[in-house]
Amino acid sequence: AIRGSGKSIYLLKDGVKHYVTDWNYFLSLGYEVSDIHRYSDSKIESFPNGDVIAPIKNDHKTIPVHSLPPLLPCPCRSSSSHDIRNEEMLHNLTSRILVACLVKNLASTLLLDTIHVESLSLNYKLIAEEDTRIIELPPNDNTSYPSSLQGCDVIIKFSEHFSVSNQEKMERRCPGICKPIPFIEIPVPLLLQPYQLNQSLSCTMTISSALSHVTTLNHGRHSSLNNSNSIASNTRSVDNILHSVARRRLEECLERGLWPLGSFSKRNNSLSDFHVSRHSVKWSNSSYLLPQRSRFPRKKLYGLIIWIGSNSRHSMLLAQTESLRLQQPHWNDSEKIFGWIATEDQYPCRKDFPGCKSQYAYHWMMPSTKMAYDGRTGWGCAQRRPLRALSHTLLLFDPDFLLVVDDDTYVNVNLLRYGSILSSVLLKDDIRQASIAMGHLTGGNKITRGGFFYGGAGYLLTRGLLEKLTGFQLSGPLTSADGVRDNKHLNHLGIMEEALPMSRKGCPDECVKLMADSPANEPHFTGNHADLKVRLVDICTNIFSEEDTCYHSDHALSRCFAHAAYADIWNVKCQGFKISSEPELVTAMCMGTDVCWPHVLTCHRWMTNVSSDTLAPMGASNEIVVL
Repeated sequence: AIRGSGKSIYLLKDGVKHYVTDWNYFLSLGYEVSDIHRYSDSKIESFPNGDVIAPIKNDHKTIPVHSLPPLLPCPCRSSSSHDIRNEEMLHNLTSRILVACLVKNLASTLLLDTIHVESLSLNYKLIAEEDTRIIELPPNDNTSYPSSLQGCDVIIKFSEHFSVSNQEKMERRCPGICKPIPFIEIPVPLLLQPYQLNQSLSCTMTISSALSHVTTLNHGRHSSLNNSNSIASNTRSVDNILHSVARRRLEECLERGLWPLGSFSKRNNSLSDFHVSRHSVKWSNSSYLLPQRSRFPRKKLYGLIIWIGSNSRHSMLLAQTESLRLQQPHWNDSEKIFGWIATEDQYPCRKDFPGCKSQYAYHWMMPSTKMAYDGRTGWGCAQRRPLRALSHTLLLFDPDFLLVVDDDTYVNVNLLRYGSILSSVLLKDDIRQASIAMGHLTGGNKITRGGFFYGGAGYLLTRGLLEKLTGFQLSGPLTSADGVRDNKHLNHLGIMEEALPMSRKGCPDECVKLMADSPANEPHFTGNHADLKVRLVDICTNIFSEEDTCYHSDHALSRCFAHAAYADIWNVKCQGFKISSEPELVTAMCMGTDVCWPHVLTCHRWMTNVSSDTLAPMGASNEIVVL
């Protein structure tokens, strides 16, 4: 921020000055007096003028959403389908040949010598192990990858032995290596003797789910699970598993909108170097020409923690996931918490994306935000990441609870892990079935009576809320105010008031359609219900976290939980909150705290001390390196 001798304040960006019209708005953007640098008037004049920075003034005189012109965005469009919006192109993507690159090493030689290679239907080629060194480089490394990897959709490396420690690391750091090419390492013994059906092959796929997928495709003819050690049997089993794992790795690394592509970029691949199967992958079309669900079942878990971060702080993300080591290695999935790292690798933004300039990009009743100014920066892209990650992971996992936190937020896994008092509370029928979002509220009256959630303290979501988010129904506002929402909130912040008109005017056909059991209570649709052709969490993601929207992540998630799912909002404030009386439990979720007490579930600006035997919290730092 700069100023001359007068009172005018400007924000300087890329050599262009932008006049800030309102002092309070300047402060609401997160700036302070100490951020202002004084320049001479002549220096100020030398900078060209850019757009004026003013609050997004949506008031009652603004054109209401349901009166906007017909060029509205479709609320059922995937936030990750920016490059494939053209429907003719989408039709062409419904048939895809998936190419797996197998790393040539001792283990792969052992495997291929054990089966009939010529009978594999997998489209594959062998690549040298030294050509895969690029995947071990830091995420921000710009080294170009070898030409031998061109055209690889997935890289599969085989190992000779199964490692429990590698398995645990995989579960803590999902989805694993996704850039520049999705990578997975599979122990050969799991392929040749696939009898431990619950053994994980990837973060979200077990041997059982890999083989059950093939059973379905073969109309019940299951040839893989038998006690024969014949070469033919091994070949069928290996082929089936590799097909499933390769496809699942793409689903783990790519958002749903890109699943038909099967790659990170549009590539004109020559298949002359590949062993091409007679079969190609066929995708069944939905109303929006994208698969609404995976072919594979969601992985059932006790819990999932999503750490939202960036590649610039990759070491911090890895350090935070180490807290999951406090779990017992012999626990099964119904007792485990998995970790998910969400960065720009899985949830990027285009360099030329438009930013939040349209009149439907924000709502007049929402809190002030600097997204109008910084929405196209890396920070702005990161604000779209939490909802996109939530939408993506709920296609892959089926957890009893889900926790979303920042990369600089410490999670007290001792409080949360299976067998703890908090776990018994989360698994109680009344809590488990209830739709509850927990976190630290800001205070005030924005979004709810208690304000909106501080993202730094995290969001703890119960199974009941997750089932609503993954459901295909949208409700209008409640008929009367409650402890969370007053009448003003109910009359103006309901998602149906935006989603339904957008669907009518912006979609090929209505993807949000009122049920026929009651007349439409326009304009707010109080008490109405609508059927959706996508999940509720997708509606939230597309309205709040698209590249042309203007929502800070705290505002987006808070509005989604409070006014799309109509969840009960619990203020688990830093001073303490009694979550349960029987058993009695008081905990806290802290947005900024000088002390990270043992009873606190999340501590913003703290991180896991990987050098401590107890993995205790310590002050956040960018210097931690975890191998």
